[in-house]
This record gives sequence, structure tokens and C-alpha cells, in this order.
Amino acid sequence: MSEVESFEKLGRSYQEKVLQALFEDPQYAEMMTDVFEQQYFTYTHLQRVADTFFSYRAKYKEFPSIDVV
Repeated sequence: MSEVESFEKLGRSYQEKVLQALFEDPQYAEMMTDVFEQQYFTYTHLQRVADTFFSYRAKYKEFPSIDVV
């Protein structure tokens, strides 16, 4: 089994923009629901936000606003 790829080489700014896109574009977030893993992020705080984002989606069947997270 292979290791999970990460965004480490792309840098912090890229990782933050990916999270921002999830919040701003529900269609993009929906496409990412089944394939996205929090381990793609190399910063713990970004992993936690991603985990919270997708956990909220699983529980409430809708994506959270930035205010909820």
C-alpha cells in the first residue's frame, strides 16, 4: 500500500488556498468529499480544519460555513 501524497512540496500558501476553496466552492468541496484526506496537509492546524469541515459534512449532510469551523 502506498503512502498518502501531501501538499508539502507546494507550500503553506497553497495548502491554505485549497482549504479556502473548499469553503468558497461547494461544488469543489462535494467533488473532494470521497477522495480528500486530511493528511494531504502538512500543518496540524490545517489538518484539523479539514477534518472538522468533512466531519461536519458527514454529520449534517451540508458543508459548514467558516463561522462554524
